[in-house]
Amino acid sequence: MNADDNQLAASRKSTARVVCLIAALFVIVPCLGLQWMRMPKPYDVGISLWSMEACGEDLDGAQRCESHSNLEVAKEMRRAKEGQGTFAYAGLATLALSLVGGLSLAAAGGLAFKDRFIREPIALTTVALLALCLALVTACVFVGAKPPRLGVSWPFFVYAAGVVTAIAGAQMLSKAFSQVSDPYWDGISPEPPA
Repeated sequence: MNADDNQLAASRKSTARVVCLIAALFVIVPCLGLQWMRMPKPYDVGISLWSMEACGEDLDGAQRCESHSNLEVAKEMRRAKEGQGTFAYAGLATLALSLVGGLSLAAAGGLAFKDRFIREPIALTTVALLALCLALVTACVFVGAKPPRLGVSWPFFVYAAGVVTAIAGAQMLSKAFSQVSDPYWDGISPEPPA
């Protein structure tokens, strides 16, 4: 290939920007009320990161839906001795960490379109990496500690793919805006002249 260094750097930056923005979208959207767990038919029960919704027919035959926060459901589970309700706290932690990570990644990708990269006091990509790595763990706890008879639904898988892509995108963006000219530099010793 006969691409010069400037073309190659511009190509890396544009790819990293797009990956970061798309990954941020795939991380944030499943957290906005989509139900990660569902009960199989004929029941209509679903749980999002912060609430549980159950729909069914009442005695008059009319369709009726009830919604409760996951914290209320966890409290009821502990009272009935059906589990600890860990999923409720893991869901809230997943929501908070995902929003921090997704918004940091979106901001880093948006700033990259203006050829800006924030390094001080801490890079936005670093904030995104830390938050999303923790969010992936809490999301797995949320799904693993779910109430009985509930299955995992498609928003969890979209979210998991988004987090993995976001981690790769954050690393791509950091490398694209890296100021290191020697690819073999260890990061500790003084960088040799270019």
